[in-house]
Amino acid sequence: QQQTASGQPAEAQQQQQQQGQPAADAQAAAAGQTAEAVQKQQAPAADAQQPLQQQPSQQQGPQPPQQSSAAAADGDAAAALPVTVRGSDIPDGVRQLMQGHLDFLTSAGQLTVRDMMGPLREYAQVDPYVAYHLWVLVFPIVWATLAKQQQINLAKPIISLLSKEYHQRQAMARPNVVQALLEGISLSQPQPKIPPELIKFLGKSFNAWHIAIPLLESHVIIFPDETRCFDALAELYKLVGEDDMMAGLWRRRCSSNSTRVALSLLQLGMVERAQAVLGELNSQVAAGQIVPSARGETANGEIPRGEMVLWVDSWVQCTKALTQWDVLSEYARATDNIPLAMDCLWRLHEWAPLQQMLVQNQGQMEPAVSSCMLSAYAALKDVDQATANQHIDKGFQYALAKWWQLPDTGCGPQLALLQTFQQLVELRESGRVLVDVSFQNQRPDQQYGDTKDILETWRLRTPNEWDSLIHWQDVLLWRNHIYNVVINAFSNMVEIAPQLHQLGYRDKAWSVNKLGHIAYKHGCPDVCITVINNMYGYNAMEVQEAFVKIKEQARAYLALPLDLRAGLNMLNTTNLDYFAAQHQAEIFRLKALFMAEPGMNDLEGANSALSTALCLWRQCPDAWLSWGQLCDRRYEEAPQSPHALQFLQYAAHCYMQGIKLSTGNPATTGMKTRNEEALMTSLDLLPRVLHLLSFDDKNGVVGDEIQKAVDERSLPPWIWFMWIPQLLTSLTRPEVQRVKPILKQLAELHPQSIYYSLRTFVLSLREAAQRSVQEVSRQKTIIEQQIAAAMAEAKGDDQNEAVIAARAKLSTLTPSPENIAFDAGKEVMERLRQQHPVLGSTMEGMLGEIGSKFVPRPLERLLAVVTALLHRCYKTPAANSSPIPPGLKREMGGVCNACFQGDSSKIQARGMQPSELREGFLADLNPESPGFPHTLGELADKLKSWRNKLQTELEAAMPTSLRLEEECRALQVGGSAAGGEFSHSVKNPMEPRRS
Repeated sequence: QQQTASGQPAEAQQQQQQQGQPAADAQAAAAGQTAEAVQKQQAPAADAQQPLQQQPSQQQGPQPPQQSSAAAADGDAAAALPVTVRGSDIPDGVRQLMQGHLDFLTSAGQLTVRDMMGPLREYAQVDPYVAYHLWVLVFPIVWATLAKQQQINLAKPIISLLSKEYHQRQAMARPNVVQALLEGISLSQPQPKIPPELIKFLGKSFNAWHIAIPLLESHVIIFPDETRCFDALAELYKLVGEDDMMAGLWRRRCSSNSTRVALSLLQLGMVERAQAVLGELNSQVAAGQIVPSARGETANGEIPRGEMVLWVDSWVQCTKALTQWDVLSEYARATDNIPLAMDCLWRLHEWAPLQQMLVQNQGQMEPAVSSCMLSAYAALKDVDQATANQHIDKGFQYALAKWWQLPDTGCGPQLALLQTFQQLVELRESGRVLVDVSFQNQRPDQQYGDTKDILETWRLRTPNEWDSLIHWQDVLLWRNHIYNVVINAFSNMVEIAPQLHQLGYRDKAWSVNKLGHIAYKHGCPDVCITVINNMYGYNAMEVQEAFVKIKEQARAYLALPLDLRAGLNMLNTTNLDYFAAQHQAEIFRLKALFMAEPGMNDLEGANSALSTALCLWRQCPDAWLSWGQLCDRRYEEAPQSPHALQFLQYAAHCYMQGIKLSTGNPATTGMKTRNEEALMTSLDLLPRVLHLLSFDDKNGVVGDEIQKAVDERSLPPWIWFMWIPQLLTSLTRPEVQRVKPILKQLAELHPQSIYYSLRTFVLSLREAAQRSVQEVSRQKTIIEQQIAAAMAEAKGDDQNEAVIAARAKLSTLTPSPENIAFDAGKEVMERLRQQHPVLGSTMEGMLGEIGSKFVPRPLERLLAVVTALLHRCYKTPAANSSPIPPGLKREMGGVCNACFQGDSSKIQARGMQPSELREGFLADLNPESPGFPHTLGELADKLKSWRNKLQTELEAAMPTSLRLEEECRALQVGGSAAGGEFSHSVKNPMEPRRS
């Protein structure tokens, strides 16, 4: 018989050979069988509806009959008729195609590993990554097959192979042989023990950081007492910029608590305190109070030598950050540390000793970027541009070679080299400046455009504020030397070319003030004072830079409680005649800050100084904010004093004035740009303003000041963005009338910033407000009935005591805070919808569509229910062998009825049909089914099994990416069209429900 499936492919076919049938028919039948199998895999499941039964053949055993879904649905259990296909019925094209496929499968099945080796060798010659991955894959497998003695015998040859010098030829290759060998060793179990020094060298020389560091980390865990592994790993951490990892490694290894303290201080940026701790430790070592361990182990109070080396290195880094180069120079001479000594000499401008040391150690210095830069410094000092360029070129080559050796990912290791590149670039530019301003080329009519451009570029090209203070010093100290050269070059042109005479002064003053500012930002006020006092070296300075210098000095003195008097004296001795009114006001404000410090405690003098500052410049936002903080402090010190209320009002007024001036248009305050420092201070004070408002007195002095500023619209509404949740919470408090105008302004000018929070707030209060209204109405009805009854008893006498008491009780009925807050929020929402009807409808429609489109699916809800029931089983105080509690059984029955009653086709899984899911779940977890567990432990196992099954289905069905604008049309671009779409169809959710 032949298949009559109306063009649909059959699920399977078999060939039943008759006696005497030719061999060609058998082959054709086999080809037809393969064709039908291929068609079965490609055909969709919906098309495979024909119930077929196959007959056994010589090539394939018997298979059970299969029923179609239609037959199962109709309840037809009859077996299908057997189907056979003759070879002569198969078209020639299909037969040839299937025969070719069979030949291919036969030839592929006969391939061996030997047949693959030739192509793999050829491919590995073309692509080194193939050879790399083959070695990494094969070596651990072969290593695991070796006997233990064989592995021990091979360890030394492996070490010898890794130590070969010819590997250096591949140091710049990616990938290279060393990377492949190390990664294969790291994946082997057990790992052959490689000397940690060798691993460290290979890791940093052949770009095998990601292999060497994990390998050493495993060695540290396996051999915790071997200090060599710790030292090698710590050096690799240092080279890749993992300072926190290195600190954690040393904290785990060190034997002294002072070391842990110093490491913690360094991590927190407390350089001065860390230097003090490390200096004390080094002093104890020099005095013989701390004895180094001979074997590198801790015993009898001895400290490992590696830990002492850490003390010295960390102390040197702290001293560099604190610009104590004279101290470092003495230490370098005492310890005969030539590289450190030369590094200090160029910063101290001691060029003759530097050149002498370079000549003496020319052949002994290691070729590196640092040595090239030192030679370039010395050559530029003598204006030898050719020699300097040679050293700079070598420095670029060394830096690029080091860059190529760094890891491919991450920015920490590359950061130090980027800073080095900046220094090399500025060294080359310095040579151009020195040649341009040399004495033999000076002419009064020359423009010196190259020099001016370079100096302007340097002002724009500064490191980041968060970069290390040492890098800031390296850059600005060398610039300071070039500025000195420029200033000296044009010192005799005061009358000939005044504009050239001033060239260099402004930039030098700016760089000195900038370095002092950065030192203060890094928590080093002593460094700030030292730099500003000693680095400039000239009497002439622009007025603006002189004011910046005074301000930075004052801020640094304020950070030093023991030097407050010195800072105040510095301000008192400043000649204010050279400064404008704005600068004078700021100087008086700084005086007030010194007087208000706890060490001085001259509050009246501070109040007078701030008053003088505002008399000089009434638009100074910093002065208003500082005066507000002073009044606030005096209010907090004595809140019950007679003048406390007055101080509170002054504080609120000053805060509002300072916030208004710092956040407003700079042109209104007479400034060219906005005062960013005052802006940040004012924004930080907004929480304090809200705090004072929430504890305002009955007179409302704080609320009056805020209300006045809001009514005048002098405060930009955007300053309240961060505090919208607090403002909404204030609607439920007595300050509701003060906060409501702020929220209305936000609704008018920035509706999107407040809409979603306001909508949630109002909806959360709707039910409580309705209950409050009903309760007040009920009480009012009761009291009115009492009044009527009292009037009836008094025969219409209004002056009756009972009537008066009832009316007084009626007058005390007021709306609840929830009702007041709901009405206020609804009023703000109505204002928003009146001002922005289309936008409001659009946002509401967006929320509605998101709520309908991105709800949990039925299968996800079922998983949540199963997880909750499993937790309920865990929390039940009973043994696993105890019977299931009746309450838990009732919950299980309710879950089965709720999840699988009605339209169960909504709950679908990736690998299960709805009927299979429903039947399996009910059979396992329905209390009425015979397969329901009998004990609590069995129920927990069933729930755990279903939880894992549902999680697997959901994770498999979860898409890798989801475009929200495709899932939700309201999120698409085109707000006006979306607004028109929703403006007529969205219902206002703020409207209370009718009871």
